[in-house]
Amino acid sequence: MKKKALIALGSLCVLVLLATQALTVPREIFHGQDIRGNIVAALIALELSDSQKHDLAVILKRERAGQEKAVADLRAAVRQCAAEAFDKNMDPEKLREAYRRAAAAGEEVLVEKARMTAELRGVLTQEQEEVLKSYRVRIIAAIIKRYEDRQGLIDSWVDLHAGGPFGE
Repeated sequence: MKKKALIALGSLCVLVLLATQALTVPREIFHGQDIRGNIVAALIALELSDSQKHDLAVILKRERAGQEKAVADLRAAVRQCAAEAFDKNMDPEKLREAYRRAAAAGEEVLVEKARMTAELRGVLTQEQEEVLKSYRVRIIAAIIKRYEDRQGLIDSWVDLHAGGPFGE
C-alpha cells in the first residue's frame, strides 16, 4: 500500500513539474512514450482553453515554492533514513526515528499534492476529467511496470549469484 502511495506521489510530482512545459509540445512527439511522455500527452489531450491554461498556471505558480520545499524536506528525510539504514553501526532506534520523520514528510507531501491536485481538477470540465483519468491509469501502470522490471533484474541477479531462489 505504501509503495502504491509513493508511486502515486511520484506521478503527481512529475505532473506538477511538467505541467507548464507540456502545453506547447506537439502530441505526436510524446504519444506512447515513457512516463513523462504520457504525462505530457495527457496534458495536451486535455485541450485546455486559454482561460484554463491561465488558471492552472496561476495555481501551479502559487503552490510551487511550498511544493518544492515539501519535496526537498521529504528527500532530506529519506536520505537521512537511508544513511541510518546503511550505517555500519546501524542503531535500530535511530533508524526508526529517521523512518518516522521520512513518513511524516511523505505524508505532508502527499496531502499537499492531493490538495493542490483537487484544486487543479476543479478547473477541468467533466470530459477533461475523463481524459485525465484514462491517462492517469496509463501513467501509474508505467510507473509500476518500471519498478517491477527493475525489481526483476535485482531478483534475477540475486538468484543467479545465490545459486537458486532460496540460496541453495
